[in-house]
Amino acid sequence: MKIFVGKRESDILTYNIFNITITRWGSNDGNNYAFDNLEKYKDSTYVDWITEVLDKLTKNIEEFELHFYNQDIAHKVIKKQPKYKSYIKNLNLESTIDQFNNKTECRKWLGDFTKVIPYQSLLKEECSYSNLCRLFPEFYQFIIQENYSGGGEGTYKLNKETEQSVQANLEPKEQYLVSPFYEVSNSYSTTLLVSKDNICILPVSIQNIIPHNNKFYFAGNTFANIPTNIKEKIYQLSKIIGDKIRTDKKYRGICGIDFIESNEEIFPIEINPRYLGSSYVINKALNDSNLPSLFELNTRCFENKLDNELTFKLENLSIPYEHHYVFSFNNTNNIDGEKFYDGYDEIYLGKYGEYLYRYITHL
Repeated sequence: MKIFVGKRESDILTYNIFNITITRWGSNDGNNYAFDNLEKYKDSTYVDWITEVLDKLTKNIEEFELHFYNQDIAHKVIKKQPKYKSYIKNLNLESTIDQFNNKTECRKWLGDFTKVIPYQSLLKEECSYSNLCRLFPEFYQFIIQENYSGGGEGTYKLNKETEQSVQANLEPKEQYLVSPFYEVSNSYSTTLLVSKDNICILPVSIQNIIPHNNKFYFAGNTFANIPTNIKEKIYQLSKIIGDKIRTDKKYRGICGIDFIESNEEIFPIEINPRYLGSSYVINKALNDSNLPSLFELNTRCFENKLDNELTFKLENLSIPYEHHYVFSFNNTNNIDGEKFYDGYDEIYLGKYGEYLYRYITHL
């Protein structure tokens, strides 16, 4: 029996691979167990809840596999219930996952062999507008990020006007990754598949980022209309970073790299050691082309079975889609595309920034 532990039920809908799904968002119907839609679990932590569900599901089962969307959650489950370690497939070292998940440590590592945006690791008291102007001369706006955050959550834009409101969101004893604000043409992402002997770089996408109240929300990707020279620059940088991930960190499987473009220069921003928000879109394109899913490809990476012929097909994959996350009720009735509700129910929602649902459109 194969069990998927992930963010959204729709992550696995393209392929019929898993018998059971345990997800943060989902229908909580049939073989899906969804955390966010269960009233009785509202005071429980997510990891506690996962282990409770696994205990019930596997009580009388000897053979099963656990596949995690996020390896950080897998390691937390192991700490909670060590007995599950031998059942978890495709897991990298916890120290590597933590280094990549920590935005400052990841930026530091990337800066050892690529050009990165200038940065500092600062406490709240050091994140005053005057101090940042002193640390980053000639800049008047700054990006402050929580070290462990994603999807735009925990990212703030600080300037003279927003200093007070941004400071109100910061914790006194926490370290933050602080960079000058670069005028960005676009934000990009690419998915890598890393095996012992090979690296596959899937087509690059533009990230749709929505600024709102000095915060930034990841709202989807589009794989079309990216200039050839930009794609080539990102491919070459991804190759360099992928080789380092493969050889120095001995990382295996799927991961993502985020980039920004400023003044026609490409900078790597972070590495995401997990499946990505765009993975279900890539799976749709893989299915269209009769190719294995990312879940199967991830396993092949750990088995060192990512051959050159398959890599060529993957790197030249056509992905004629874009996908969007919906955070606001405004104009939702006019959306034309394939919608994935993942248990969406507006009675649980109240403010902008809370996840409603997502959808795919064909280009």
